Amino acid sequence: MKLKYKILTAVVILITVMQFFRIDKNNPEADPSIDFLNFSNAPQEINRIMKFSCYNFHTFKTRYPLYSYVAPVMWWLDGHVNRAREELNISVWGNYLLKRNDYKLEEIAEKLNEGCMPLPSHMIVYKYAKPDDQKLDKIVNWIQNYRQELQQKFQIDKSVT
Repeated sequence: MKLKYKILTAVVILITVMQFFRIDKNNPEADPSIDFLNFSNAPQEINRIMKFSCYNFHTFKTRYPLYSYVAPVMWWLDGHVNRAREELNISVWGNYLLKRNDYKLEEIAEKLNEGCMPLPSHMIVYKYAKPDDQKLDKIVNWIQNYRQELQQKFQIDKSVT
C-alpha cells in the first residue's frame, strides 16, 4: 500500500510541476496583405473553407483551445502548430518566391487529394475542421486553376521546384 501511495504522490507532483512549463501562445503580427487568401484574391467560399480548416495550424492566427493549457497536451499541440507553420505559413505567403508558391500550391493539392491533410492526429481534437469531399474538391480545383494562372502570368518553369 505504501508503494502505491508513493507512486501516486510522485505522479501528482510530476503533473503539477509540468504545468509550470508553459508554451508561447502569442501569435506574431503579420501583414494581412501578404496572407494567402488576400494575396491570391481567393473567392469567398474558398476563404471560408480554408479559414475554418487550415488557419488554426498554418497561420499566425492560431486559436488555442482550453485543453492547450494542460501539460503535456500543450507541448504536443505546440509542436504541431510549429511544424505546420514551418511547412506552410499562410500568413506570410506573399513573402515566398513565386517558384515556392507554385511548389506549395502543387503540394497542397497533392496532400488534399491523397487525404494526407488534415493530419489524422489533428482530427483527434479538431474533427469539425475536416472539410467534406465536396469542399476538398472545390479547394483543389481552385488551387489548380490559380496555379495555372500564376504559371501563365509569370511564366514559372514547372520543371524545377
